[in-house]
Amino acid sequence: MEIKERKLKLILKDAVKEAMEEEKQLLYDTIFDVLEDVGMARAIEAGKNSKRVSKEKILKLLERK
Repeated sequence: MEIKERKLKLILKDAVKEAMEEEKQLLYDTIFDVLEDVGMARAIEAGKNSKRVSKEKILKLLERK
């Protein structure tokens, strides 16, 4: 690898590291959103294979909490 390529690689690594450190909350929020979406997709898939439940039963369960 040429010296210029090494320098460019180091500069890019430093820039990414600095951006991640400065925008930590944005990174956490993005990861949280992705995990939430994956969970929702899995719940939808699981729901496709389960029996139907009435709206009233769901609301009664939610009222208990």
